[in-house]
Amino acid sequence: MKREKRETVDKHFTYFTVLEMLQKSKGCAFCDLKKKVSFKYLDALLYEKVNDPGIRKELAKSNGYCHRHAHQLVSLGGALGIGIIYNDQLSYFLKFIDSKKSKVSKTHHGKRKIQGNTGMVESQWGREDMCPVCRVEQETLGRFFTIFVDSLKEREDSRMRNAFESSHGICVPHFLEILERADTPEIREYLIKYEKLKLQSIQEVLREFIRKQDYRFEKEVVTKQEGKSWIDSVIIMTGSKDAF
Repeated sequence: MKREKRETVDKHFTYFTVLEMLQKSKGCAFCDLKKKVSFKYLDALLYEKVNDPGIRKELAKSNGYCHRHAHQLVSLGGALGIGIIYNDQLSYFLKFIDSKKSKVSKTHHGKRKIQGNTGMVESQWGREDMCPVCRVEQETLGRFFTIFVDSLKEREDSRMRNAFESSHGICVPHFLEILERADTPEIREYLIKYEKLKLQSIQEVLREFIRKQDYRFEKEVVTKQEGKSWIDSVIIMTGSKDAF
């Protein structure tokens, strides 16, 4: 009984989180949710969990954070915490390259020959596990996608549909992930219908921007929306900056 109650509470929390982001996001709501998840994780890490044995073990297996999350971590400050984490990473890598020293011997022609494993360092310095923040993002976004699709099916509650239809659209990478979770023809058709409208609206404004660059129409005023349409087109096709 307690488990069912907790799952209901979690579902409602996730539902309202997705709903609110669709209503207020100026771009792809799921990009913003993804960045929010990583910020929350890294912020908690720096101020509460730097010396947590479980976190340190996790980072040893993943060779630290991926490029995107390492630099996001730096942007948050927390010099001491980051220093402690990357002191470990430096130690791990120093041990790694010590273990990869090659022996050199002479062939019968007098030439020097390298013995041992000489593969690419990046393939040898492989992670046993994925970046911890990427994993948390992946798991949390999966829940967001599922609750979003499930909510679209609930005809008695039209809030999610209204929020999606009034939103700025979902970036193509996240839209494709969501579409994979759409398990009925009706929901797939609905998602495609409104995503197409968002993309066509952006394209229409972009084409006006392009048209006005022609010398024949250069006296026509470029609106604020048209002026940023080329940026909007990149974001809708590839996702927001630092979301991937």
